[in-house]
Amino acid sequence: MTKEEILKKLRQCENKSANQSQIAKSNIINSIPKEYLTDKVFIIKVIEYTTMVLNYIDDELKNDRDFISTISNDFSYSLNYASDELRNDKDFMKELILQDNWNFKYIGKKLKNDKDFVLDILRIDSMIANDISKKLLKDKEFLIEAITIDIHILYFVPKKILSDKKFIYKAICINDWAYSYASKKLKNDKKFFFKVLKKVSLVIRYTSKKLRDDKEVILEAIKNDIYAFSYASKRLQGDKKVAFEAIRRYEYNFKYVTKELKNNKDFILNIIEDKLKYVKVYDSFKPLRSWLLIFISDELKQDNNFMNNAIELLNLK
Repeated sequence: MTKEEILKKLRQCENKSANQSQIAKSNIINSIPKEYLTDKVFIIKVIEYTTMVLNYIDDELKNDRDFISTISNDFSYSLNYASDELRNDKDFMKELILQDNWNFKYIGKKLKNDKDFVLDILRIDSMIANDISKKLLKDKEFLIEAITIDIHILYFVPKKILSDKKFIYKAICINDWAYSYASKKLKNDKKFFFKVLKKVSLVIRYTSKKLRDDKEVILEAIKNDIYAFSYASKRLQGDKKVAFEAIRRYEYNFKYVTKELKNNKDFILNIIEDKLKYVKVYDSFKPLRSWLLIFISDELKQDNNFMNNAIELLNLK
């Protein structure tokens, strides 16, 4: 058969059912003379109908930069048929990956384990994280560099690494979001939490429910993070001592106290009186007026005696 006849037969296959077309195309490809399989232009035309022909191309075409680059533009998986030499060529593969990050899936084994190359590509497109080699995902030195680019690479890291205190601590110091990827055991580790808190303040949100229900943990967290109280357990949001300290640090925390405390006259009046002691030092009394009026219980809002008493105190500044 001539090349034109082969192409004509492949075109005719398009009118058949999917199964029949696949069988017919396979028979046609198997009958292509070897000398045709070195013709780049012809092979590219055949690929328009079926990529099966790539199973039969010779080594010269598999190592032909222009040919592989051309077919990969339309069929990225065609890189599977490229030579190992090309798939491990930094410049060649980087160019293709820049065109389509999907091409990263097909880089050679040697290149896939090349720290510098992978970090370089990661800086350009972090979407490749899902295809980084298992070897590099176990390499702590590589990972520390990688998380400075994209912290979410930790999603793909083995559980054993996420249980490593030294590694997770380093990672958190780079980006506190790393705490969210720590193992369950580390998220429950009180000593580890206090160690992290000395370096990074906004971490209570990433800890376990167990620690967020620990009075000592929450009280310490409140000293470092004015928003920490919003992550405390309901039990501690109803604890007078914890709630009092949280509101003393940041008035808006009154929003998160339990309904019982929002309806507790003595508790609210104590907050107001406590704030009055610091009015001359801290200019934070005006916000308190608003938050108290907004967040106290509806029942107290209807209590004229209480409201008059509270308003009188709030206007003492």
